[in-house]
Amino acid sequence: DIMEKQKFTKGVTPTGEALFAHVLKTEVFKSNGTEQDTGKFTIMVKLSKEAQKKLLKKIDDEWEAFKETLGGKKLKYDYANGLKEYKDEDYFKFGMKEHFTLKSGETIHRTVPIFDCDNREISKSLTGIGNGSKVRVAYELAPFFMSDKNYGVSLRMSAIQIIDLVEYGGNSAAGFGFEETEGYKQEDADLPFTSSEDENVEEPKPEDDF
Repeated sequence: DIMEKQKFTKGVTPTGEALFAHVLKTEVFKSNGTEQDTGKFTIMVKLSKEAQKKLLKKIDDEWEAFKETLGGKKLKYDYANGLKEYKDEDYFKFGMKEHFTLKSGETIHRTVPIFDCDNREISKSLTGIGNGSKVRVAYELAPFFMSDKNYGVSLRMSAIQIIDLVEYGGNSAAGFGFEETEGYKQEDADLPFTSSEDENVEEPKPEDDF
């Protein structure tokens, strides 16, 4: 299987903020009222400006080296570098195919290994990773050239470490992007605010670059 033979540059991101984590089930998007399964686990992660610059540099180096092997193909567009914009913020989008097929015809199914801060594998006990969770992603940089309109470096997810979990479904203030501040505190506040807001946010349509 070609996927396994290539040696890819590996790395681990610094801690960033998760958005739209489809890591227990594959990413599904709605198109013209029908649901389409991408067959991929995906997560978007916002890094600090400093960390973003460092990772973009690594991705760029990877692309420049790969470009040498393309034999002077004409490249009209910016290459896909895994950086996506959502609501004026930059996020890196990492992906992992749920299955791949070996030369023998055998299909291998995969899950995303998810660890806590003590490096215990916790994917079985999670219901999901809510927006605003703090995570680190172990990744591989996989350069690709499919056609003169589809090329770049895909950010392949190998595993995730959760530094701070926001429960999926937004039942914490952090899930909405609030931070703790000085000010009004209710003495006998009700139970945590719950909502299904995560499920209703319009996600950007995925591209096929993993």
